[in-house]
Amino acid sequence: MAGLENLWSRLTLDDEEEYGAEVPKPVEETVHRLAGRFFTKRTLNVESVARTFKPLWKPNGELKLRDLGDNILLFEFSDALDLARVLEFEPWTFDKNIVVFREVAEVEEVPSLEFFGVNFWVQMHNLPPTSLNQATGEAIGNSIGKVIDVADPEDDGEGGEFLRVRISIDITKPLPRCRKLWSEGKQIGWVGLKYERLPNFCYWCGRLTHGEKECELWLRSKGGLKKDEQQFGDWMRAEMIRSSRKSVAVIPGRARSQVPWWRKPSNKEKTSTTNSKHGSEESSENETVVGNVVSSFQEVTMEDAVPFKPVQEEEEFSKSGK
Repeated sequence: MAGLENLWSRLTLDDEEEYGAEVPKPVEETVHRLAGRFFTKRTLNVESVARTFKPLWKPNGELKLRDLGDNILLFEFSDALDLARVLEFEPWTFDKNIVVFREVAEVEEVPSLEFFGVNFWVQMHNLPPTSLNQATGEAIGNSIGKVIDVADPEDDGEGGEFLRVRISIDITKPLPRCRKLWSEGKQIGWVGLKYERLPNFCYWCGRLTHGEKECELWLRSKGGLKKDEQQFGDWMRAEMIRSSRKSVAVIPGRARSQVPWWRKPSNKEKTSTTNSKHGSEESSENETVVGNVVSSFQEVTMEDAVPFKPVQEEEEFSKSGK
């Protein structure tokens, strides 16, 4: 390249060569990045991770994955909404272990990131009926972590039996199991905590960062701990909320526009029908039909029913004279 520049410097350029061409500015593509730390002992494979999350996330835009080492992957989204949906529907797991995501502007920031906060929907059970409100949910949630949202008890929670609070939880600490409830210095009860979409976690120490076999408590005991000594367990997993939680559903019926075939009209109905024909012409047809239908249903009795009597073949033959 230096040789070409020396050659051009000795040349006499004409006007067109001297004018040259204006180089356009490069188009800067906006990229939205997430760094994800995978708390698994297995070696990560970028293609395997992509195959796992693609059908779950269903991104509208392009998504690129890069392995940064130390079980950290960089996710680059061309659509900001795709990134927002990933964070909205936390927690996410890979190989049944927790994945912690952090939003990052530049790749150079990743080594300095701390991966510890994950958003969970926490169910609060065993609350007194007077405490089933959003204020109580926020107060309990603040004692667990950072409150993101408090669901409306009338919309979430089957029959208003518990509260649901969205909380950012520090996974490096044991998962909270319960909270005592106090009022003016007196204990009025306690609340049991359950976690929706809870991945694998250690039943010895209650942390999400490792399994039971990697726990320091287990390793120090050299296998001497017994299962009945575990302070955490599967009972901390919450059942998923069904899409339909209404206890009562009302389906409006369709009014009949004519008398059913299985009964004959009563005398009162005949009179009502005759009067309706000679009534005021100002009454609309819909009002007449609805009125007749309502009155007919009110007057239905077992005496009005016409019994069903099958016709015998012998009687038909005798009537015909055969």
